[in-house]
Amino acid sequence: MEREMEVKILNEDVTELKKKVLALGAQEEGVEEQINIRLQNIQNPVDDALGYLRLRIAEKKGKTKYEFTFKAKEKTTESKNNMEYTTLVEDPQALLEILKFMGIEEVSRGTKHREKYSLDGSTFDFDTWDEETYPHPYMEIEVTEEGKLEQLLTALDIAPENVSTKSIGDLSKEYWESEK
Repeated sequence: MEREMEVKILNEDVTELKKKVLALGAQEEGVEEQINIRLQNIQNPVDDALGYLRLRIAEKKGKTKYEFTFKAKEKTTESKNNMEYTTLVEDPQALLEILKFMGIEEVSRGTKHREKYSLDGSTFDFDTWDEETYPHPYMEIEVTEEGKLEQLLTALDIAPENVSTKSIGDLSKEYWESEK
């Protein structure tokens, strides 16, 4: 279990943001290709405001990792806080079949290209989702201390209106509703 404090930086040029992050002294951690499968109990759904289940399939440097996570949401004004309960899975298909017997099924699936950088315990993820999930690249900042977030936003000269605590599910829903 780990606490995750994060924000997304929207409507900014990600190439310029990468330059700013590197200028702060961040180190490149590599590239990851992900498939993110959102799961829900169809007959007894968990309220999205409380959290959600996810199976993530991540490939990095030729190795594949399967993570099954429940993200328990906590909202603050400065960041999106989650308690993440994650376990590694050896056989994702078997897990999906077990969950199906329990009434838990896939409700969405998206692919994501992630470039990760780190600096003093903070991470900067540059995420590009498939066009059907969310067509705009963005940066996610994850910190271990809330005060650190404000320091980084100031150092990177991020406009407050471009900082979001919304989940990718919320952003995707808003985007596609606005396109109707």
